[in-house]
Amino acid sequence: MAERMTRYLETEAIQKLLQKEQQQYSEKAWMIFQEMEQVEKDRIPIYEKFKNNELTETEYLNKKEEIQSQLQMYEMDFEGLMERFAEMKKAFSNENEWIKTFQRVELPEDLEFEHVKKWVNKIIVSNFKEVHVYLTMQKWRDYFPEEWLEE
Repeated sequence: MAERMTRYLETEAIQKLLQKEQQQYSEKAWMIFQEMEQVEKDRIPIYEKFKNNELTETEYLNKKEEIQSQLQMYEMDFEGLMERFAEMKKAFSNENEWIKTFQRVELPEDLEFEHVKKWVNKIIVSNFKEVHVYLTMQKWRDYFPEEWLEE
């Protein structure tokens, strides 16, 4: 399956999917920048009120601190967005940790504990009937569309 995913990554479909994802990240980033810009615009009237003695120094410093706090929050949002975008780009490349882990795996005739420990994150048995095996690096696999995984 990992080798099949590698072949999918070379198709035009993946480029379209990446462009679509990139557009969504760009739109979110633009929204963050617009909100930051609005907060910056709110700073000017506060300063003017302070200069015109409509605000005390304490009030001015408190409002200035609020603005700094808001800007810091937006910066953290932006950094988080960029980290998720970088991770998504990595997921759709040969640097995907799941692909790197399972691409060249050859199962030995006799599986031993170290093999299972290396490849399996957890196993859940439901009602003594259903067994769900979760491989390591599962989050990297979860980026792929379901139809890729069903074949």
